[in-house]
Amino acid sequence: MCLLCDLKTAQAAGSAPRPGHAWSSRRAFVLAGAAAAVSAALPAAAQVDVGKSSSLRKLVPADQLEAAASQQYVQVMQEAQGKQVLLPTSHPQVQRLQTIARRIIPHTPAWNPR
Repeated sequence: MCLLCDLKTAQAAGSAPRPGHAWSSRRAFVLAGAAAAVSAALPAAAQVDVGKSSSLRKLVPADQLEAAASQQYVQVMQEAQGKQVLLPTSHPQVQRLQTIARRIIPHTPAWNPR
């Protein structure tokens, strides 16, 4: 019998639900939490369709764009070092960001093929 049917039967009979009852609220809460945890842990079955690639990406060759981006990155890093605003690589936030980057970078070709 389901929980709702069992509760209706207990109310109709005029008796209160027993504390040791198989469908206690604590057990139902734990089961619901376990079900939520399992469903959250399952990988997504479908990928998001982001549409076709932009036609503007064909205007500048990829090699030229990558070279310009590398030059700009070096310039920004030099400016930041000059201002002494960079954290050391041993800082916990830097290590956490590096860990996240190592986990997600292998998945980037699906979104940005080269």
